[in-house]
Amino acid sequence: MKCVGEYKLPDNAKLAGVGYCGCYYYNSIGDIYLICIIKGVQHFRLMPCTLKDLKQAVKMYEV
Repeated sequence: MKCVGEYKLPDNAKLAGVGYCGCYYYNSIGDIYLICIIKGVQHFRLMPCTLKDLKQAVKMYEV
């Protein structure tokens, strides 16, 4: 596990962004996770979309 600020990410993870509620990272498969710290405990949540889906949605709305 590697540390990014307060968060501990798996070694194969790449940081995607830091938001108000936590940080987002993606793994080599393309799964996106939200990490938040609640009362000193780190929680991982698998997001319902993959990195490929997110890129397609962003590309669709580009001007």
